[in-house]
Amino acid sequence: MFNRLKKLWQQHREKKELRKSIEPLEFQKMAQEILIMAEIAAQILPEDNQVQNRIKKIKQDVEKLQVLIQNREFKKLSFDTRLELKHSLEASKVMLEESMHLALPPTNLLQ
Repeated sequence: MFNRLKKLWQQHREKKELRKSIEPLEFQKMAQEILIMAEIAAQILPEDNQVQNRIKKIKQDVEKLQVLIQNREFKKLSFDTRLELKHSLEASKVMLEESMHLALPPTNLLQ
């Protein structure tokens, strides 16, 4: 009996945390962080057109998202849509992090 109540309470808390993580303010923070990362990645990565094009596309998409977040329409998006959008942002962040690891060191000397 107590285990079942404990499990239900934990599920309720997890769902509440998940709902909080898809609020517009959280998306705004995440979008700003990705834009900063994209700016840095664009500066440190070589002029490889494929990588630079992917970074540009991410920046454009995140900027569009920031405009959408400011609209009231964003609050009308379904839970699943927001969750999918959050996963997409997280995937973009991981891709940017992996791309930044490809950057050459600024010097040939061992530190």
